Amino acid sequence: MLETKIFKPYNNKIDSEAWPQLDLVDAVVYRHVAGRPDELCDLLDVQFTGPLRITGTVPDIPTKFNKMVNCKQNNTWDLVTIYMLTCCQTDLPVLSGGQARSKAAAALAKSVHKSTITICNVLTYSLESYTNPKTNSTIWALGQAGWYSISPATEYSKYFERSLEKAHAWDLVLEFGKSRKFEKVTVENLFAKVISSILPPFHSNS
Repeated sequence: MLETKIFKPYNNKIDSEAWPQLDLVDAVVYRHVAGRPDELCDLLDVQFTGPLRITGTVPDIPTKFNKMVNCKQNNTWDLVTIYMLTCCQTDLPVLSGGQARSKAAAALAKSVHKSTITICNVLTYSLESYTNPKTNSTIWALGQAGWYSISPATEYSKYFERSLEKAHAWDLVLEFGKSRKFEKVTVENLFAKVISSILPPFHSNS
């Protein structure tokens, strides 16, 4: 199902850094190829490929983002109606309008847990790095409703590893940039550092 069928497009007037953040598991990134089936693609190549398409599964929705779920995806019922139909019991206390909407949003969000979605026209990604160098960066893709942290499907793992290598190389560039010896760093030094961090050490048998 299309991302915008399940989630409300976010307000473009708000800085995208403040948009909701969701996990996307079993994710696959595709690029369009005219006249042929779409091909798997490294997300970090988007500046060369143009808009990409991502499919994956949203395992759950954090409570604070419940209201991002589009009630129109469940026919055209409003949130209160959904709540009454999913939670109707004669011994429930009478809820205020705000409480009912909150309960309805939670029920609606739960109903779309583990939904497989398609995010179209992806043009933006973000790399989240960590102080522990052994921890891989988190790669985020920006959709129309929020940010999605990418966990690859098996068939996409090879491409995702490329993304992680590029993210790691970028971390090294930033590390050099913060160094007091940055002015003395050559392209050769930087390239050697990146290669040595990615490739296993070479041992000669001679």
